[in-house]
Amino acid sequence: MPFSDPDSSPADHQPKDYIGLATVEIKGLTRAATYPRLDLALDALGRSLRALPLSAQDHLTFQEFLSPAGRRRIAQHLIRTGETRTLAFLGTDAHTVRIRATNPPRPGADDPCAASWRPASAPSWPTVA
Repeated sequence: MPFSDPDSSPADHQPKDYIGLATVEIKGLTRAATYPRLDLALDALGRSLRALPLSAQDHLTFQEFLSPAGRRRIAQHLIRTGETRTLAFLGTDAHTVRIRATNPPRPGADDPCAASWRPASAPSWPTVA
């Protein structure tokens, strides 16, 4: 069931159902990369995180963060807010792990790829690329 279906229960939602561009990055370590679907973006993020010299506890934390249940929570959060963030620590240096809905589906839309439910205009505040 697509996330834009208002009659579907949250338990039915899967990251692959999220039809919209998703951008992921680890600030200071990777460039932002945009993927056509959230599941592809989260797979790439997981590969990047596994390659980092994180503590064993942090690796377990990100394993849970990117688990099937965690992916559903991420997708639902992106539907509501358009972005989610967490931190990855390399020693004492904190790096923001950012997942952003680049073009989230519009709730209730017949064609979730047709339009975003976010404003089409650029934000009024400065952004960092």
